[in-house]
Amino acid sequence: MAKGKKRGDALEFDDGPGLGLDDGGGLFADENPDPIGPIDYPGTADGDTRATLDAVGKAFKDRARAERERFKAATDSEYWCAFVFETREQKEAFLRAMKWLKFGDKHLDGCAIAGHEGIALPPAAVPYVAAKPDRKLDAISLPLEGGDDGR
Repeated sequence: MAKGKKRGDALEFDDGPGLGLDDGGGLFADENPDPIGPIDYPGTADGDTRATLDAVGKAFKDRARAERERFKAATDSEYWCAFVFETREQKEAFLRAMKWLKFGDKHLDGCAIAGHEGIALPPAAVPYVAAKPDRKLDAISLPLEGGDDGR
């Protein structure tokens, strides 16, 4: 149980090592820059208000535009193709003849095959979301059954 200390009218709790959610490095760490950015305030109430509202409006429009582009990239299903054969033996004979069996027999990495075949592909600007494990939450979590995380 947490120990409380009286400070003024509020009771503050020391939760020991806890999750540390308020130290700037936990779950709620602000990883995004200020979407509004610096604002050039003219120095009058009307001017400052207008400058703030203009900056907020621009930030919303910019974010909406970025979200439309992200959604289009995330939902584009025209990045794959399929080869269909009449039998498994035909499929495997084809993959063997192309020397593609080492890439799998169902879902093959097209970029790996293109490299194998010496085909230069145009660059891709795909916004993959990198894993961002939280060290503090990882430290208190239970290991997965059969996991290889060494715990």
